[in-house]
Amino acid sequence: MNFKMREKSLFAVLLRSPWWASILIAIAMAAVASALLPANLVPFGVAGCIPFVVIAGMAAWKQRDALSPERAEQLLNEAAALPVQAFVAKISAFYERQGYAVSKPRQGSADLQLLKNEEITLLACKRWKAATHGVEPLRELAAQRDSSKADRCIYISQNPVTAQALVFAKQEAIALVSGAGLAQLLASKA
Repeated sequence: MNFKMREKSLFAVLLRSPWWASILIAIAMAAVASALLPANLVPFGVAGCIPFVVIAGMAAWKQRDALSPERAEQLLNEAAALPVQAFVAKISAFYERQGYAVSKPRQGSADLQLLKNEEITLLACKRWKAATHGVEPLRELAAQRDSSKADRCIYISQNPVTAQALVFAKQEAIALVSGAGLAQLLASKA
C-alpha cells in the first residue's frame, strides 16, 4: 500500500513541527473532553488524543538528530570558508560513507558522479557559494543527466535557488540541498 500524506494536512504539518506541539494539542483536547463531555464519554474523548501522541513520537524520532540552528550556522560558515575542491571532497566523503562509489565525470557541469545499486546520480556544487542560483546551472545539470543517461541529479548550494529555479528543479526532478539540509549533510558521520 502506497500511502502519501498531503503536505498541508494537519498531521503533515505536525510532523514537521517540534514534537511537543502535538503533545500540547493532545493535552488541550483531553482537557476539553474532560470538561465538556459527560463522565461516561470522557474516555472516548481522551482516546481521540492518541493520534496526536503518536505523531509526537514520530516527530521526536525524526528530530532526534536535528542540528540546533547555531550548530547549523557554524557548519555552513565553516563550509563557506573552504575552497571549492575541499568542499567537493567533503561532499564526496559523505556519499562514500553512505555506500556510493564516487567518481569525477569526464565532462559537464556535475562535480561528482555517484553510483549505488546500478543507479547513477550526478551531483553539482560548483557554484555553491553564489548569492543567487538561477535556472541556468540546473539546466546544464539536467542536460548532462539526459546525455549521460544518469538516473538522478542533486544540486548543492549554500543559498536557496530562485523561485523560477525551484519550479524548474521540481519539473526536472532535481534534488536541491541547501541551508539546514546541507548543514545536516555536513554534520553526518555515518
